[in-house]
Amino acid sequence: MTGMTVRGDRCLARIRLGDDEVGWLSTRPLAAHVVEDDLYCELEMGHPGPHATMGQQGYKIAWWVRWTLSASEIVETTMCPAESDEVDQLGEHDLCLLYQGHPGRHSFEYGVE
Repeated sequence: MTGMTVRGDRCLARIRLGDDEVGWLSTRPLAAHVVEDDLYCELEMGHPGPHATMGQQGYKIAWWVRWTLSASEIVETTMCPAESDEVDQLGEHDLCLLYQGHPGRHSFEYGVE
């Protein structure tokens, strides 16, 4: 993934998606992103359970790629509803960019961009 900064408190695991997975994610209804084939885990370092990264986002839904050393899956889920207590210069709260029910801290607590 070009231009990505991996922070010290973010998991370093990565996965390479096959052409079929990239194609399927690219054709989701109201797809919001260009799907990359080389993805990094978005959870915090030392998280329990499988690694996870957003594969695609649509209207009020997201498809997350989850994987272990032996298997991977694409899971349809909703986004985490958490938001930070602090507000920015525009008076807005930071939103958690992970899936609902994720392990560990919220993304705004460890700097996922």
